[in-house]
Amino acid sequence: MYLEILTLLAVISLALILAFYNRRQADALRGVERMVKDFLAIQIRDRRDKHLEKLEDLDATAWLEKLINARVSSEVKLQDILRTIPDVFAAEIQTEDGRKIVVSTKAKAILKRYDKISRSRGNNAASRIAAVAAKPILHKKFEVFEINMVEETEYFDVEAEFVGKALGVGWKSPTRLWIYIVG
Repeated sequence: MYLEILTLLAVISLALILAFYNRRQADALRGVERMVKDFLAIQIRDRRDKHLEKLEDLDATAWLEKLINARVSSEVKLQDILRTIPDVFAAEIQTEDGRKIVVSTKAKAILKRYDKISRSRGNNAASRIAAVAAKPILHKKFEVFEINMVEETEYFDVEAEFVGKALGVGWKSPTRLWIYIVG
């Protein structure tokens, strides 16, 4: 009986010692994990800073053409910026073949709602005539592509912000862009 109690106490004390050391080891591993994550964050920040220096050479039109042409069957050549719509962070761009490209950080539903609201504003005759004359952003027939950071490079947000400034719409580090091909 005495030996059984002594064995039980030895097993319990051994279990407590192992649990204590396992907890210490887990804390040490969490510390190593934090150090590795911090190291990776520093590396990513350094790569992004080096890439920011190269952005002055980035051609906004070529960047957009590359994104669009990777997703469409026929090649798209961008020409002129027709208009910018700062309310929905959109730029309307004419293509060489007469189509219209709308690039925005907002989804289709938001652009459609903006079209509806902009047409219904104002009660006087002048504002109704202006609303009729205003072209909608999206027509009935269009293709839409969503481009996000997961599908593109880790520099997508930085490059898109630079392109947004070049287009005059001022995107603030967008994580996704919607491209609408109208016509």
